[in-house]
Amino acid sequence: MLTLQRRAAAISDSADEIAFFHDAVAEYTWARDVAEYTWARDVAGRSAGP
Repeated sequence: MLTLQRRAAAISDSADEIAFFHDAVAEYTWARDVAEYTWARDVAGRSAGP
């Protein structure tokens, strides 16, 4: 989000493009990890049985 605010305030350069790419990769990685954790927790809860 910080990269988008910087880009809106000024003309972007190659450093901004690289920072935007890194931010996007970090957000994707975070979302993927959360999804995997949630899925694993749900599967473990179902297989525990009564």
